[in-house]
Amino acid sequence: IRCRSGDTSAGLALLQQALEMAQKACDWWIGSQIHRELARYHLEAGLIEDGLSHADAALRVCQETGMGDLAVSVRAIRSLLLLAAGHADEALAVAVETTASTRPGVELAYLVPFARGSALSAVGQIDESDQYLHLAHDQLLASLGDLSAEDRQAALRTVPTHRQVVE
Repeated sequence: IRCRSGDTSAGLALLQQALEMAQKACDWWIGSQIHRELARYHLEAGLIEDGLSHADAALRVCQETGMGDLAVSVRAIRSLLLLAAGHADEALAVAVETTASTRPGVELAYLVPFARGSALSAVGQIDESDQYLHLAHDQLLASLGDLSAEDRQAALRTVPTHRQVVE
């Protein structure tokens, strides 16, 4: 929240502190989620290498501990990071692999078709891209369905990936 509200240094310091605490406590689930959120922040900030580092750290822990559902959203973020780095073909390969492992109940599931649609667009497959981007839009709105109309609009306006999906 602090990162998105402009207090970036304090927000990143809190996330780093929380990551260190999770690692000391051997709470791999929380640690991986923090790595995922740091990867998302770095993607939004254009710090691609830092984002990839956090995504890869989260994926290592997910693989070592069997957290397959969490790994799905991390791989989608990794695909978006690769795309931002100009590696469209690699981003598409990661997105295709991620799509195959998606199942109901995965957190941030809308990121999977969003990553695939974005990568498809980057490689010029516009018709197929549109299908995945529409799916991402529908999944995002469904995931926000329990919020009040006011809270839903705030989430769509303030969360960068939400804004990208609905644009």
